[in-house]
Amino acid sequence: MIKSGRPLIMVISLACLFLFPLLGRPKAVERVLPVPMIEVEQVLSQWLFDSGFKVLREEKEGPEVLLKGSKENEVWEVILQPSSPLASRVKPRYLINGQSSPDKVAILWNFLDGYLKESQTEKMTFFEEVPHKIKSKMETIVCIKVHQGQEEIQFTGFGIDTKGIILSTAHDLRGMHEVLVFLHDGKVLKGSLIKIDPQRDLTLIDVRSRLNGSVSLAKGRKHLQKGERVFAIGCPNHARSFLPGTIEGDLRQVNNLPLYQTEMEIRPGSSGSPVFDVEGNLVGLVKGRYRGLSSKGFLIPLTTLLEFLKEK
Repeated sequence: MIKSGRPLIMVISLACLFLFPLLGRPKAVERVLPVPMIEVEQVLSQWLFDSGFKVLREEKEGPEVLLKGSKENEVWEVILQPSSPLASRVKPRYLINGQSSPDKVAILWNFLDGYLKESQTEKMTFFEEVPHKIKSKMETIVCIKVHQGQEEIQFTGFGIDTKGIILSTAHDLRGMHEVLVFLHDGKVLKGSLIKIDPQRDLTLIDVRSRLNGSVSLAKGRKHLQKGERVFAIGCPNHARSFLPGTIEGDLRQVNNLPLYQTEMEIRPGSSGSPVFDVEGNLVGLVKGRYRGLSSKGFLIPLTTLLEFLKEK
């Protein structure tokens, strides 16, 4: 028989102290993917790195591996386990300021779903080494979102000066006045359209805020050779990625617009991505896919960008 309620209260208090953190801890949603564990590890490590995270790898018990990405107040924790020689179990968790965010985990699943849909040829380009001079341009890239009714459309842009002016494509922006601009450091700004040219498919956006970096158009290249290797930096699948490609020929006229055709993986969200040569010189901007094929696309050349910027 308990003579006093104090011991019982103490037991309950201790139970709450130890159990509540466990009950309140967000459970990681997991999936089994039909991809070998070493491949999933490489893909996610590159995705985190391209998104600006410092990536650490830690081997746990048995064959389990923890990938941890850190950036300011953001943390990714992804546990990888082999489900079979050709399949992997993935358990991701995303924290911002110590709080979980299921929406961000959904972005990771969207990225992996897109990767699984690619052909084997397209996947091979994912691991290509990107020159350092191009990697250094990452901070100049912005991801742009706009809503058309219930539909969210995403594309890419890049700063052309540090005062807040961004260059991007114009399609999907007719009738729009404001867009959301996501900077490399995580800041989200409202951008106003200050110039739009539907024929050239180019637009200027002003975020009225200082940018961390910008791409020099004055040091760009106006002429490319067939077979030349180029690299775009864009925002497909809601994350910044490097997109390697090859110029397939000389400039050609498409609807009275000079364009380069390229063999490059062009995913939704890539339009507006700046394109560089192997020395990091700007050579153009991604316009879009070729008749819906993700492996071929069109680039707007530097000469068109300069003409657009000169006109008032």
